[in-house]
Order: sequence, then C-alpha cells, then structure tokens
Amino acid sequence: MLLIIVFQDDSVDRNYKKVAMTARNSDKPDTEPLFKKVLIANRGEIALRVLKALQSLNIPSVAIYHHIDRKSPVVQMADEAVEIFGGSPSGAHLDIEQIITICEQRGVDAVHPCYGFLSENAGFARALEERGIQFIGPSPEVIELMGDKITGSFEK
Repeated sequence: MLLIIVFQDDSVDRNYKKVAMTARNSDKPDTEPLFKKVLIANRGEIALRVLKALQSLNIPSVAIYHHIDRKSPVVQMADEAVEIFGGSPSGAHLDIEQIITICEQRGVDAVHPCYGFLSENAGFARALEERGIQFIGPSPEVIELMGDKITGSFEK
C-alpha cells in the first residue's frame, strides 16, 4: 500500500483521520505506520501540511531547507531539519543526489515530494527505488506515462 497525502481544501485537521487510515492497513488501523522516517522534499505551505499529517501519524520527519528558508515553520517543527545547498531554493530542492545522500545519512525510508519540484520526476523516483527508499507517489513508469501526454491520453 502506498501513502499519498492529498489535501483539497484548507481544513487539514479534518483530513487527518482519512490520511491515518491510508497510512496504515485500513483493515487494521492499530498497526504500525508504513514508514519509519519520511523526508519532505519541498518547502512552504505544502511541506507544512505534509509535516502535520506525518505528526498526526507519529511518523518522524526530516525537512530539507535552503538557507533562505531556515526560519520557516516546517524547518522549526520537523523532527530533523537538514540544510541543502544550491544557488537558489529551487536549485537546491532539485539536487537529487544531495537529497538521496541525506536520506541515507538520516535513515529515511520514504520521501514525500509534495507537488512540483521532484513530484513528477521519474528519474528521482527511480533513483530512490534503486536505493531502497520509497517514493510516496506514482511509480517511475506511471510518471513517464504522465509526462508523455500522447501516450498517457490513449492508455487506460
């Protein structure tokens, strides 16, 4: 089972129970979480929403941040926060090798990309998979199909 956290409105609290059932075996809600530690590979409000969902599930989190975001709420509230380096926040958040190295150093077993940045990058999903780290999102093959609008529109 794959945990995909999607918030469609600003009422995050209302969604916690739905997310909790998705993150655990829905037939056995008292089972252990699927993940031991999740790295949030994004910034801003969406990263904060994912962090709050992880906290509600008692899943430890690792936030990555560019120095510009060092005082952001997600950095302050995460269980662990690791600075990433690059010329800009966007550049730093797109550095796949840097993110994977942090995952390996911190014992992360899953990465939530939120949206944008690396969420639609099949190479990132594949690189995580090759290192035994779960990409919380579609498989690399599905991402490739989504990226190929001609193939994606005809396959069902």
